Amino acid sequence: QMKLTAIDRSQLPSPIEPTPTPSIDETANWKTYSNPELGFELKYPLTVQIDKELNDQNNMATTFKSGGLNFEVMLRKNPGNITLDNYYFKDFPINRRTAFAGNSANVYDMPDGYCDGPDCSKPSITIVTEKGSNLYHVIFYGDSQLSTVENQILSTFKFLDNTSNA
Repeated sequence: QMKLTAIDRSQLPSPIEPTPTPSIDETANWKTYSNPELGFELKYPLTVQIDKELNDQNNMATTFKSGGLNFEVMLRKNPGNITLDNYYFKDFPINRRTAFAGNSANVYDMPDGYCDGPDCSKPSITIVTEKGSNLYHVIFYGDSQLSTVENQILSTFKFLDNTSNA
């Protein structure tokens, strides 16, 4: 038979609690871009400028540019029977899925760019998510892999609540 002995916990060494490392918000001093009409907000580095803002019947997008960073947020309103599950971006199928802004999202990697007739673009990575019946695209141009800064930009993206409290 086995004999159980009580352990005097006061004799045990106290557990060592790891000192939490303060997390540094790398985006704390970035600019904030908010577009209530398109329903989103994000932060971006101080070196980046807003290149274009479009909000007409054909184009709803904001383009951001700096020396090495070129990206766009585009909204496709009410695409009808197109959903995130059956959406092809520029005729490209979904490469993989990810989480983005609290939603599921499709990732479209185009390491060789996109060719449509005589025009070819640089490589790009596009993340597409659904909010309501709208599709939001965040497109990073000139990339075959997301940089740390681009991932930080994505981490600051949020949807704005456009509902009024009437």
